[in-house]
Amino acid sequence: MLKQPEITIITPTYKREKELVNCIEQVKKQKVKISFEHLIISDGENLIIENICKFYKIKYYNVERPLNIDFTGGYAARDLGIKKAEGKYICFFDDDNYYYENALQIIYDNVKGFEIGICSIYYLKDNGNFEILPKNFNFIFELKNIDTLNFTVKTKLAKKELWFQFEKYGDFHWINKINKISNNKINYTNKIIGIHL
Repeated sequence: MLKQPEITIITPTYKREKELVNCIEQVKKQKVKISFEHLIISDGENLIIENICKFYKIKYYNVERPLNIDFTGGYAARDLGIKKAEGKYICFFDDDNYYYENALQIIYDNVKGFEIGICSIYYLKDNGNFEILPKNFNFIFELKNIDTLNFTVKTKLAKKELWFQFEKYGDFHWINKINKISNNKINYTNKIIGIHL
């Protein structure tokens, strides 16, 4: 019997093959002492992405959607990733971000023993400047002060709430709902794990 992975990395993607390969390569370069799985969730069927996953031997799933819907905004892909996750914790590595080689170890060290872990990131603003998120984190989630890249959640807890019900600022709304049912069992580190581009 295989041991349960410590972390499941969920990467939602939509027609961004080049960015996805870059993300997969970054995950492969992670310097970690823990077991993890990496799930690629395509927002709709995509044979190129499926073949990339076969090449890298990564689990691939696609969101089945009605023919009249071209793109779900990534939330359906996140929900499917959460449902398929086998790790004790889940985190999201979007295909268009940059992750430091020690990101996964920092994430795990921070969340171990808690239900939610928050790490810091550099966030590229529209004006081309970077800011650190979260700013002045006081264990309250504020709009535009949290990003999907910031948080890791215990998988059992994550499976209790769906993303798809939140259209705008889904990461903010979802983590707030998760926080309410977690009884504030949160740990925070100001260590930077990557860059939201």
